[in-house]
Amino acid sequence: MAEDIKIAEVVLIQRLPRLTRVFDYTLPASLKTKPGDLVRVPFRKKMSNSVIVKIKRYTNIKTRLLAVDSLLVEHFVTNSQIKLSQQAAEHFGVSWSSTMLLCSPVLPNRRFTPLLINNSTTTKTSKKQNKPLTIIFEKKAEREQVVKSLAQKVIARQQQLLILVPELNYIESWFKILKSNYQVVTFTSEGTIKKQRQTWEEARNGKAQIIIGTRAALWLNFYNLGGIVIDYAENENYKQYDQNPRYNSLEIANWLAKLNAASLALLTPAPALTEWWQTQQKHNTWKKLSSLAHKVKLVDLAAERQSGNHSLISYELHEAIETRLSHSKQIYLYLNRRGCATTITCRDCGYTANCPTCERSLVWNEKQNQLNCYNCNIKQPIPLPCPKCHGVNLRYLGSGLEKLENEVKKTWPKIKTITLEGEINKEIKNKIAEAQIILGSRAAWRYLDFSKIDLIGAVLPDAELSLPEFRAAESTWQTMRFFITNDVNELIIQTYRPEHYVWQSLIKNDFNFFYQNELKERDKYQYPPFCNLIRFTTQAITEKEALTQARQIRIKIMNQINKNTTLVGPYRDYYKQVRGRFRFHLLLRYQSEFNPEKLWPVLPDDILIDRHPYNVLS
Repeated sequence: MAEDIKIAEVVLIQRLPRLTRVFDYTLPASLKTKPGDLVRVPFRKKMSNSVIVKIKRYTNIKTRLLAVDSLLVEHFVTNSQIKLSQQAAEHFGVSWSSTMLLCSPVLPNRRFTPLLINNSTTTKTSKKQNKPLTIIFEKKAEREQVVKSLAQKVIARQQQLLILVPELNYIESWFKILKSNYQVVTFTSEGTIKKQRQTWEEARNGKAQIIIGTRAALWLNFYNLGGIVIDYAENENYKQYDQNPRYNSLEIANWLAKLNAASLALLTPAPALTEWWQTQQKHNTWKKLSSLAHKVKLVDLAAERQSGNHSLISYELHEAIETRLSHSKQIYLYLNRRGCATTITCRDCGYTANCPTCERSLVWNEKQNQLNCYNCNIKQPIPLPCPKCHGVNLRYLGSGLEKLENEVKKTWPKIKTITLEGEINKEIKNKIAEAQIILGSRAAWRYLDFSKIDLIGAVLPDAELSLPEFRAAESTWQTMRFFITNDVNELIIQTYRPEHYVWQSLIKNDFNFFYQNELKERDKYQYPPFCNLIRFTTQAITEKEALTQARQIRIKIMNQINKNTTLVGPYRDYYKQVRGRFRFHLLLRYQSEFNPEKLWPVLPDDILIDRHPYNVLS
């Protein structure tokens, strides 16, 4: 009788073409391996690291197979990681190797040999799977209390808790809150190799009770995961949009929770419309901790202009600032635009100074007396005379942080003021606490101590509200809710559209008012939750090549879709060029009965697939 031959299905830990899944290798009798072990195999004339995902037995094989060379690490990944990485690969249209890379943030070498562990736990199953719980908080103290309570319950079951945060600055604050009672470790993709190895080991051997990290921490090899908390779940940083796989962390966390029969809690001051919709459909649960009356004021800028005030600071905001300054309170003026003027045009011929790469309007930086494109990092002198008509009659339009800074310093010359935009050095960080008036964009938030800020003035938020993206209103509403729930005493919003439902919902503190109105807008233009979206992107050195490929892709996709599925495009990227390449998009709208994964085999490997894109145009 022929002896069984053991065959290992392995996934290589390297980036491979989209449709690449597993490779078969024979297992020598001397190697005692199982799924989840890290092994070395010969691949393309060199040795490569790979993970065994399945072991099969055959009595005979007709194809000559190469053999596994050696066993490197036992229990390198868990059963749930194998299933999670496979599910993500199929869902997001990438190779299994690409998602297995995420599960392998550290690899053994001469300096690092992982310790042996005895963790033979298998993927847990539960007859009754708990639904994800969305918890809405109104105050930071409520948020902290919820996390402490969840941590206590999970640790009492002798399980691990994962706390996911959207930005690095939240890691340190949670670490300080929890470190005195639990064994806490942190993990980010930006951390040092030494730190990543330490956290990876402690999560793997069960020594870590709580793991705090950014979205990269989702892919760690947990010893016994019992709960997941997503802090500020509405934050767009949970979406990985700049490299494959282009995934949403909330979706991955949901799968991970199911695979481990773990609880999942989404903490947020302003849940996304899709989360609210899931609650209406009974797919998840919803809990609002309190309903506090917040001090929010609207200033009608149209009325301000009619009264003769053409400043960036309205009369009401000016008075509120004066009051805070007299009581030595700190003020934050929010304006999500850089520079002094956002557009320069010629009054004589209408010429507009645009970036030669992405074609967006160049921003005038008065301090440097030059034009900047903050997207492409291009700097140019002011176009004087006009390159089109040679006139000298230039017009400076729009307002940015630099213009706001000039007004503030002119109005309050003796007050300590600081402007935060882009990357902040250590010297500026030390001055933030001393400043009485802080000016900044979204990039400033990570450096602010909101507990010391008494007044926030949203100077020109209409610019964000008017962005040509379907999430613009939701994102603006979430930004204002973020300000409110940071225990700020007062929020003053300056707007030309005081009747807009975003502002009215904030004044009324009425969530449903916002959701119902936003739902009408999404229904009108058929955006989620009324459909699902996938954005396909082609890119090339020349515009013609990128467009030609997009048109070819359109033909292939149209041959595969049904009557309830629509394909829009190709249309050019909002920035025209990204990293020196022209980009064109195709947007697929589909219902749940259509399976888009059948499209993956007909698509070229270099096309970018963004399932559930956060933005449509860029």
